[in-house]
Amino acid sequence: MKVSGWIAALALLGATGGALAQDVGKYDISGVKTGMTKEQAEAKLKAEYPNLKLTGSWSYPAQYGFPESLAQLEYCYGENYCSNRARIGFLPLSGKIYYIGRSEFLGNISQPETQTPIKTLIKAFEEKYGAPTGKYDGIDAKAGNSSDYILSISMDKNGVPMKRLDDCSPERGHNGPEPVVKKVSDQCNFWLYYSLQRDRFKNQDFSYHFDLKLKDYSQINSELKMIFDKKEDIEKKKIEQGAANKAPKL
Repeated sequence: MKVSGWIAALALLGATGGALAQDVGKYDISGVKTGMTKEQAEAKLKAEYPNLKLTGSWSYPAQYGFPESLAQLEYCYGENYCSNRARIGFLPLSGKIYYIGRSEFLGNISQPETQTPIKTLIKAFEEKYGAPTGKYDGIDAKAGNSSDYILSISMDKNGVPMKRLDDCSPERGHNGPEPVVKKVSDQCNFWLYYSLQRDRFKNQDFSYHFDLKLKDYSQINSELKMIFDKKEDIEKKKIEQGAANKAPKL
């Protein structure tokens, strides 16, 4: 594929990928939906959090004839110390938002009167997003030092719920920003993740912090394939060029 033709290919990709993205289109985080532009997302975030501040920016490097492009933006918000975080991630070629994340403190871990009941947070999740397809209680599972209570909604490309929380979560175990898009299972469509943090040893029915993430996987692999195809084409031409080199005169 020629680089000059990648815009047309992305237009075709948007047309064919639309059916897969229909389900994810009804979900949002703070009004931000996947597929939005940077400007649309920032307008939604600023409407929700007037003191929103940009704290970080990451880019995909120019590679294989494709230009440098925006990968992720990180913001902070909060009444006192700007301690809460919001992140939006962009696909490398189309620039569409495919990832939205929000991390917020509900209270102080040592002050239960400032925290929120787990059951209240679960109810809020279900009222907005519907019943989860996956649940995990770190305390009941006795999983080391984990005390998170996790809800998730994940769908495959046919709109069938995926019950395993990690079926569509390649960033599992990854705690930092995600400027690199990773290949995922072709079965994945989207993944919504809600993690409630709490004290493992006391006040287990209350949460002091949560993480909320939404990822649209429907076009990640297609965009990566375009990049890898271009890489292979470049490498092939280099080999062909090298094969045509003549031996020096001896």
